[in-house]
Parts: sequence; structure tokens; C-alpha cells
Amino acid sequence: MNKLTLDTKIKNFVVFLKENSLWYNENYNIKYDTYFKTGGVVKVYCTPSNKIDLISILSYLRENNLEYKIIGFTSNILLFEHVSYSVIISTKNLSSLKKVGNVVDVDCGYSLQDFTRVMSILYNSSGYEGLEGIPGSIGGGVFMNAAAYGTSISDLISTITFINSNGHVETKNKLDCHFSYRNSFFKNNPENIIISAKFKIIEGDYKIIQEKIESYHISRHSYQEFVYPNLGSLISINKDIYSSLLRDNVYYKYYYFLLKTLYKNPVIKLLKRKKPDNIVFNNLIQKHLGSFPLEPSKKSINILLNRGGYQIEEIYEYVINLHDKLDGSISIENEFVFDSIYKIDKEFEELHYKMQNKLNKIKYKTL
Repeated sequence: MNKLTLDTKIKNFVVFLKENSLWYNENYNIKYDTYFKTGGVVKVYCTPSNKIDLISILSYLRENNLEYKIIGFTSNILLFEHVSYSVIISTKNLSSLKKVGNVVDVDCGYSLQDFTRVMSILYNSSGYEGLEGIPGSIGGGVFMNAAAYGTSISDLISTITFINSNGHVETKNKLDCHFSYRNSFFKNNPENIIISAKFKIIEGDYKIIQEKIESYHISRHSYQEFVYPNLGSLISINKDIYSSLLRDNVYYKYYYFLLKTLYKNPVIKLLKRKKPDNIVFNNLIQKHLGSFPLEPSKKSINILLNRGGYQIEEIYEYVINLHDKLDGSISIENEFVFDSIYKIDKEFEELHYKMQNKLNKIKYKTL
């Protein structure tokens, strides 16, 4: 596709949006709308206000073969500042929630954090407490089967409604979505766009629910970052990442468990409860494996912070370095966005394709 053809398609798409009174923004700098505070200019940025508008927009884009990228809260995706994107659609305005009997029907753009509180506190439903504090939208949570504290978002799902690859609205029950750890039918088939999901209400003990949420909230703040822009866990791993990184060295692994005894005992935890960190364990990993290209979060080597001034190559090298030092079957949690490209800065082209080729191989191997 040459530039003129793409420009013409984008121009025609803008005409379609205007004629149908659909909200959009042209040449929109998306950087400060993203969770990690990175990203370039978007030629056409759409935020449909309801499911009908979303279906209409997607139908037009597919019929006219115009590439697009769907985003939610962007809490686990990284867009490039050296890239201009053609069409990005945000689902953040799709935020309807309805209760019918013992089922709640919620749109894909509804906040997962707010949803957890609605289900747990307002509707007194047990089973949702472990999702407390997970950033992102319902659509993103279902797509990757978000999980914490032994709870997966798929546990209490009844059905999911989505737009399939043919542009038709379809509904699947939980079993047909093939949920597994950090995975789903939708993650393996991203051409299917989640628009809403239904969840069961299972009445529980209010005091127990409240206590769990309070406990998980405190625990999450002890190991997750809330000050700096970040993308949460970089690597999808359901076990101790430090122990996994040291798995091939008996001496360092023994030293790690000794340090855990010293620094993670109840007394030290109590003393450091307001500002917990894993600095000593980060230092141990770097002594064993060598320095990482960027300084990790004090709370976990599996979290990378945007303190400003980082180059995309440094971020990429950090993620790849961490991945390669772990078991090859473990996948990268975050997504580097290579979809819907309008233009790439000339000096960034070589790195862009290098990253794309490497990450595509990892994705193919791990999904």
C-alpha cells in the first residue's frame, strides 16, 4: 500500500465519521493518554460512545481494508513515540453496566477496578476480591484473563459478546473461550473484538469480602508501583521470579533464600510496611546475571518504570533481557504495538523491524 492510497483511505474514513456524527480527533498526540506515557501521533483517534457506534466503525474499516488498533486503558501496551499511527479506536467510553437478576452485563470499556468494587461491595458478591487494584478495562482483563491472588476474571464469567472476524456479533460461553493462565481464545484470535461480558453474582459474607479486599489492597501496594508510569508485570509468571532467575546457580539460590529469611521475616515486614522494596534481591540478580540496561522498580525486577528520558531501545532490551534469562516457555505480558502504522521515523525504522521480528518469534513460541 503506498502512502497516497493510505492517505486517501484515511480521508474517506474521516468523511464517514463526520457523516455519521461519530466522535474522532485528527493528528492526535496519544502520549499522555497512555498508561506508560509513551506514544506518537494518531492520524484518526476514535472513542465510540456505544456498542452500535463501535460495530459501525469496525464494519467500515474492515470493508475498506483500513488497518486499525483497538485499545482500552493501555495498562499493558507500549506505543512508540517515533511512530505515527493511522487509526486507533479507544473503548474507554463503552462503560455501561446493568444488573439483571443475579447477572451483571458490563461493557468492555468499564474500569476493572471499579467493577471489582461494584460486584464485591454493592452487590455483595464473593469471588471478585482478588481482582482488586488490577488496572485496565473489562475488555483487556477478559482478553488476557487477568488474575491475582488465586482469582481469574474468567472464574465467574457467564458469557462474552464480541465482534467476530466476519464483522458479526457473536456470544460465547465461558467453556468455549478456552481460558487458561494469562490466556484466552481472544488473545490467540485478536481479530475478535470483545464488546461486553456477563458475570454471575454469588452472594457472600460482607465482612469476609471487605476484609479480603482490604488485605489484597495493602498487599498489592507493597509490590506494585503507583507513583511512576509503568506497565505492571513485564513477564507473565505465576511463581517467584527471583528464584526462577537464579534457578541454575545453587550458590546464588541458597544466598537468595538466606536473604529472604533476613529481609522478609515478619519483623522486617512490619518495620518496612509503609515503603517495602526488593532492592537487595534486585542487586543479587544483577550480580548473578550482569547489569540490566535500565534500573528496575525497587519493588520488583519484573516492573519497569518510566522516569522520563528513556530510549525505546533501552526499554526493549530490558524486557528481552529479562525474558531470555527465564524459561523460554514464559511469555511477555506487555504488548509492543506494531499495528496500524502510518509512518515510522527514518532513524527508528531499523530498530522497529528488529523489535517486531524478535517479539513475533517469542509470541509464536509462547502462545
